[in-house]
Amino acid sequence: MTSRTLAILAAATLGITGLASAQMMGQDHGMGTTPDKSVPTGASQTDPSQTNTNGTQTADTPASTDAKLTDKDFVQKAGSAGLYEVAAARLVQDKVSDPQIKQLAKTMESDHKQTNAELAKIAKQSNIEVPSSPQGADRQMLVQLRQSDDQQLGQQYLQQQIQAHQQAIDLFKQGQTLQDPALKGFAERTLPKLQEHLQHLQQMSSAAQPAAGALPGATDMPTTPDKPAPDKPAPDNTPNTPTPNP
Repeated sequence: MTSRTLAILAAATLGITGLASAQMMGQDHGMGTTPDKSVPTGASQTDPSQTNTNGTQTADTPASTDAKLTDKDFVQKAGSAGLYEVAAARLVQDKVSDPQIKQLAKTMESDHKQTNAELAKIAKQSNIEVPSSPQGADRQMLVQLRQSDDQQLGQQYLQQQIQAHQQAIDLFKQGQTLQDPALKGFAERTLPKLQEHLQHLQQMSSAAQPAAGALPGATDMPTTPDKPAPDKPAPDNTPNTPTPNP
């Protein structure tokens, strides 16, 4: 091998060694790498749970699940509840013997018949159909009253009335936000009467509860006074006198 050939080989070897060293130095300093373009620098990844179906990010605020009460829904619910009130009151008046429960049922029938008539008139003007009979839970409560034993009917009616009026008060409070001015005014006028009914019902229920600590069925029995112990004879404290000998 000639000296010229040896010189060429030596130069090539030096070039390859220098290139390899340069590449190693570039890797040590972060050179030669391609940045991940999928996530922009300085931006955080988006949580899939915070995006909608269009892929846009939404605010971290839970959506409201309370549907706004419509005029039609109010008429349907208030109408059903009112029909239950009248039917239940008539049933109780025919079967119970308790004069207080009878008077309560009579008052409920009179007040709710008037309320039902006013609601029907407003609904007709607004082209909203009112129910012709109690619906859903109202119908079920009426069935329970019809199947109840006459002995328990009065108490069951009282408890149903408390529950029904609590629900009606919630409904009529929502009714104050209705779109129809006539229905809204009806809800505002009727609400105080429902609250008055509930207060009276709760007072009757409290009065019917047995006194705290009393045994069920216990009655006040007359007590017999303790008889005094018989008098004992008084002890003889007379000193003994000796008998003289004869």
